[in-house]
Amino acid sequence: MKKVLIFSCLLMTFIACNKDEDELPNVFQYQNDTSYPVKIVVYGESIALVGNHATDTINIAPFDISEISYNCVGDFCKGSDNEPFRGLADSAKIVFDNNRQLLFRPGQNCNSNILCRKAYVETREGDNRILQYIIDQNLHEQSQ
Repeated sequence: MKKVLIFSCLLMTFIACNKDEDELPNVFQYQNDTSYPVKIVVYGESIALVGNHATDTINIAPFDISEISYNCVGDFCKGSDNEPFRGLADSAKIVFDNNRQLLFRPGQNCNSNILCRKAYVETREGDNRILQYIIDQNLHEQSQ
């Protein structure tokens, strides 16, 4: 009986310390697998205000990775932290070498759309869920 009680206590401790998958913090990573400097420009009413346009820009060097961390301020907190850019973006573009660009709108071609979570590779690292979007040569070739 004593062994069963000890085992039960250990099991309950393990379960209490183990985070539920739905409660894991999301970390969004953007990996540039091209030889071009890349700029991701996200447009949306509550993203960030730059001049007269609401934009958020992420710059990524060739063959580098950038992580996004959200600052929760005002309306920006209303979006879902499970979605890229908290689900508040109405469009985004990837600009290669300040020259060629690829435009994305919500719900269009979600296999490669930076605004769709389906386009992200999901892994778990410690107490974080890593959602990684890979910018590769294929995306560069699609750009105009």
